[in-house]
Amino acid sequence: MTVRQSALAYLREVYLSVGSVFFYVLAPSIVFAVIWALRGGNTLNANFFLASALMFAVVASALDQMSIRLAEDRDDRTAPHRERDRIFARLWAWVGIVLGASLVVILVAAVTSPMSLSVSGWLRLFFSLVLGAVSIGFGAVTLSFWIAPDQISRWSKIGSFVLILGAGLIVPPFMLPALLWQLANILPTRHYTDIVWASGFGWPWPWAPTLWLGLFTVGFVVAAIVGAYRATHRHRHGIAPVDGLS
Repeated sequence: MTVRQSALAYLREVYLSVGSVFFYVLAPSIVFAVIWALRGGNTLNANFFLASALMFAVVASALDQMSIRLAEDRDDRTAPHRERDRIFARLWAWVGIVLGASLVVILVAAVTSPMSLSVSGWLRLFFSLVLGAVSIGFGAVTLSFWIAPDQISRWSKIGSFVLILGAGLIVPPFMLPALLWQLANILPTRHYTDIVWASGFGWPWPWAPTLWLGLFTVGFVVAAIVGAYRATHRHRHGIAPVDGLS
């Protein structure tokens, strides 16, 4: 199959599965609705919860598509044959899931809260979400190369939970223990949230979190490249089913 056909097949698997639709498409909007119902507030509060829910939509499906499923594709000969094609097929599937989840979040927020962003505000929020998604995506791909196939599902799910909880996307930061919130600085999603929340609130651009997120991204890129060539080398010795990068 082509990259496009594979991506569409992956999307059908998600959207035709009740469990996948609930967790990856509906859960972000449910989290928004519950937090809004419990906390409420003004437009700024609504924008803050909206930004959090949209980031939840990005992170929740990242490790599933770009880590667990990507690792599984290497054992599936019906998936795109080249490593680059496998990554792009999963990337487009991830984008399709995030877009679906984001549309539901925005619809629920528009109906249930006074959220309001200007055109420039929406553009800045979108840019913030994409900027952080690049780092999270590379991190997920890195895991797919470095964790054994029989362990990738367990560790990726644990990682997804830690990234989401530590970022304050389910339990807002003002409800987390101070020590836990400080320890979360070692997570890329902690800095990702600072950028996204600043966009939701309309605050000045947070340059320090941006720098940290950039450093995480560079580290993930290097680790992914090393992992890819390591897996390719092992394949040449008959160990890992990776077909190269070109």
